[in-house]
Amino acid sequence: MTEGADVELWTRRRVSVSVDHMAASISAVGLTHMRPEFRQSITPRRGSVVASPTVGAAARPDYFFHWLRDSAVVVEALAIAIERGFTDRERLRDLGDFVDFSLEIGRLDGPARLAAEGPGETTDAELARYLRSETELETVVGDRVLAEARVNPDATLDILKWARPQVDGPALRALALMRRRPLFEQNRPEAARALLRGDIAFLLDRFDEPSYDVWEYRFGHHYNARLLCLAALERAAAQDAGLGLDAARCDEAARRLRRDLDHHWNVEDGFYLSAIKGTETRSDADLDSAVVLAVAQAGRAGARHSALDPRAQATLARLEQLFAREFPINSGLAPEAAPLPGRFRGDGYYGGGVFLFVAFAAAEIYYRLAGHIRAEGTCRADADNRLFLERCGLDALAAQGPDVFLPQGEERRDIAARLRDRGDSILRRLAELLPDTGEMPEQLDKTTGAPASARNLAWSYAAHIFAVAAREDSLA
Repeated sequence: MTEGADVELWTRRRVSVSVDHMAASISAVGLTHMRPEFRQSITPRRGSVVASPTVGAAARPDYFFHWLRDSAVVVEALAIAIERGFTDRERLRDLGDFVDFSLEIGRLDGPARLAAEGPGETTDAELARYLRSETELETVVGDRVLAEARVNPDATLDILKWARPQVDGPALRALALMRRRPLFEQNRPEAARALLRGDIAFLLDRFDEPSYDVWEYRFGHHYNARLLCLAALERAAAQDAGLGLDAARCDEAARRLRRDLDHHWNVEDGFYLSAIKGTETRSDADLDSAVVLAVAQAGRAGARHSALDPRAQATLARLEQLFAREFPINSGLAPEAAPLPGRFRGDGYYGGGVFLFVAFAAAEIYYRLAGHIRAEGTCRADADNRLFLERCGLDALAAQGPDVFLPQGEERRDIAARLRDRGDSILRRLAELLPDTGEMPEQLDKTTGAPASARNLAWSYAAHIFAVAAREDSLA
């Protein structure tokens, strides 16, 4: 798309293309991925979701796995696409197959794997260090399977060392099952409810334990995981009693998580810390787009830990400052345009460029805030989000704070439009950089905008669908 082209026309045309590309990762039963160095031949089962359907020598990085996190995001995006008519309802079958596959992998058993096949093997002695040990595999029993982060899409355990445990996958899956409950229950009502009960039980037992972060680098207590757990447990507490969820335990866990999340606020630097650490040593990863990603994915309402939260807005503003300065691709932006974000300062993964699903999440936050202003006319304007308001050209709101109410009229419409335009600036820039074929990688090079890392990432398409849906809602 050329500069200045109509974002609405682009999104309307492009969203169905994103659905089709994303669908190639769902139930990819026609593909087989070989890992000869580990004596593996992987053919996906129905209901599995490969993070990227690229196979063979081109699969670098190798994302031919079913991540609990990625798959939950993808199937919820598919449900949204069905709801909004971006695709036909025949794809409801994929949601039912996903439920069945998820229940199946929840019964995986490390000791049984060891007894039947051993811990895994490799043809290359140098690669042996990447195999999981028997000791580790022996612990993969019961609900610990849900902390596996990823499995093979043929419903077998991953035999490779990885960042485990992780807890955001069950939280995201539970959110998808509850937010799109009628669609998931249409073909497999009892199975969908059983899957949800298992995910919520896991979260109730594990929400306060440390885990690896969404980037699979750091072990600790993370804002991203805590917020997703909070959103899932709050929704679970509000579900009808027929689901068999323990509302009282969910309420208590949510209360503790709200308290813990508030402790992530860094008063000195004005942003939410991505992780609570046992040391005061500063890190470039303290300011991390994982926070923005969680705010978008959690989809909470209310004053804290949502798009309406001045501190979440402040974190987004600090990230924008960082990437406007660090990424050459953001040079020369107009003041009203939002820069394209990466993950954190110093990220070296495949060059550490623009992460598409983070960029779409930032746009989604702008759209959600615009929709709230348009419908409700309320916002918070205080010292925490002063920088955010200034970057959005809304300095005048700061003088009206801290609790601003905008009556129906031109000022309210103008403010909502400014915020929506800022989200549009992200989509417009991506439209200029992405190919007309509709393919979306994981990253764009921070200097040239060329595709980097995985060249065909299901999560990127899903994030686009979420952003387009939020944009539609902001205009409703």
